[in-house]
Amino acid sequence: MATDCSQLPHSVLNPFKQNGIYQISTPSQSISTLPKNLITYLKKQKIPVGYILTDSTFIPYLSTFQNIKLSLKLAKPKLRNSDFLILDALEEMNISYKLAHKPIQELTATQLKEVQLISAIFSGKKIIIVDSWIEFLSETEQLNWLLIFKNFVKDRGVTFILLSNSNKIAEQSDDTFHEKDFQLNSFDN
Repeated sequence: MATDCSQLPHSVLNPFKQNGIYQISTPSQSISTLPKNLITYLKKQKIPVGYILTDSTFIPYLSTFQNIKLSLKLAKPKLRNSDFLILDALEEMNISYKLAHKPIQELTATQLKEVQLISAIFSGKKIIIVDSWIEFLSETEQLNWLLIFKNFVKDRGVTFILLSNSNKIAEQSDDTFHEKDFQLNSFDN
């Protein structure tokens, strides 16, 4: 049974008091340095976790559409007319029908991030971890992504965890944690 993050009490044992945007400041801002006890906690709570990574994990010989369809098949969400929903979401991100059916490597780096977001949302992920790529965008691009994330927080009840040391991102986040905050306590209780 999956746990709704909005119902969990806020503490260092469970830092996410509600659906929102949280920053975790780590030395290298990569998924590999995410505190192991946090990952263990999320797995124990059976909270579906998605990722928006610098290097996408898509299958290169499949089209964008096929990659999203595959992630949906693996996640088994209950969606009606998934083909239509996928194409509509891609169109919202300015990825045409024609481009959606071409190999995924034809997308720009930004489009790959958008496709990762679409895939995670449609797959029913309740927490989405974003690695350091957002920190290296211009301030305007950072704010645009944060607005997109806030929209999904509001409309879909998703929690975003941003791995970043950026003060600008910290200002826009609901809370900021440092890696040492997770080392002090164990999530194993």
